Amino acid sequence: MLRIICVAAALVSLAFSSQARADETCTIMYTLDVDFAVSDTDFGKGDIRIPVPGILLLEFQADEQSPTDGKVGILHLAIFERFTIDAVVDITTAVHHFAPTCNGAKNPKWRKPGDPGFPKMCEYRGNKRQVATGLLNREDNAIEWSKCKAASTYWSRDRRDYDPKSKSRGNGCLNGMRAVGNVHCDGRFACRMGSLSPRSSPPPPRSCSAGPV
Repeated sequence: MLRIICVAAALVSLAFSSQARADETCTIMYTLDVDFAVSDTDFGKGDIRIPVPGILLLEFQADEQSPTDGKVGILHLAIFERFTIDAVVDITTAVHHFAPTCNGAKNPKWRKPGDPGFPKMCEYRGNKRQVATGLLNREDNAIEWSKCKAASTYWSRDRRDYDPKSKSRGNGCLNGMRAVGNVHCDGRFACRMGSLSPRSSPPPPRSCSAGPV
């Protein structure tokens, strides 16, 4: 069985800003120390574990420009996967994961790194609507996210059942989360076994675009 996991290993504060507003909130942007791992491939030929960059912007309730216990929300999340697995076949991945927008666009037109406008990272462009919420407990140094009930197809044995039409529900879900980019597979038979389009001439892009999850 092929397993793909994404693990947030640590958070590193990147910037802090506050606004003198009636609702007393502040925002903190973090860089994400994230590992992307593929495991349990045949004979381990496709196993890989690599760091991938990301950013996370959180909005907190505040008192005198410091976060306080209470509601916290995600304003922006972005992770960029770009790597090549060199095994029986070569699989090159360049996919941006983001919520709710990538550089202000909900549905960007680019798909491949060579396309005009393909970014190095999906930057924050001023979104004010929280896309997921939770509660901060400073004593425990933890955020407890609200409930998110996964779509029933998420647990299916057939990975093809979980598609852009599958919707998870709850305030803890990342509303507007999307994955846009290209996965290119070089190898006809093996690519088809992994439900990827094999390369032809010219190579056709294998693009993915998921709706809210």
